[in-house]
Amino acid sequence: IRGEIFFARRWLLVEGQSDYHLVHGIAKGLDYDLDENGVAVIDFQNCGNPEIFAVLARALHYPWLIVVDGDAAGQGYLAKIAGRSFSPQEMARRSFSLPVGYLEQQLVADGLQAELKAILVSLGNAAAANLDDAALITTLTRDKSGYAAVLAKQCAESPALAQRMPAPFRNAILSLRGLT
Repeated sequence: IRGEIFFARRWLLVEGQSDYHLVHGIAKGLDYDLDENGVAVIDFQNCGNPEIFAVLARALHYPWLIVVDGDAAGQGYLAKIAGRSFSPQEMARRSFSLPVGYLEQQLVADGLQAELKAILVSLGNAAAANLDDAALITTLTRDKSGYAAVLAKQCAESPALAQRMPAPFRNAILSLRGLT
């Protein structure tokens, strides 16, 4: 099912399905089509673990980057990769981490409450319009793929919205250009 990664020119590792959807949408909104540029986005939580992909990329000479949550799990993934003989300099060049915590926390911290509430309302949750930040984060985490698919589509259609997405995703996408 992941055979396409061996036909890609570079890899972008992300933690989960919501990140996978968002990265595709953000990239299109930033005028960088991942498929056209030979980038395989690998949702490593559902396909293995990140250190195996990093080691495989090194062995096969595939350029790669990773975006992880800023929580303990995300930092643990980076530590496991570093433990596979990746230098601190290489880790700094290849890894991006959300500064606030996990994705939903970061989206709220980045001021996307109005967009997120509108998405939840469009998905049938009328009460979402009045949620405080903590309840919004909790509600989003219950349907990660649902809201993320809608948000990704909106990002693909709106460069202005794509520019407001978490900086680590935007920076990783921009770093893919010319990555070796």
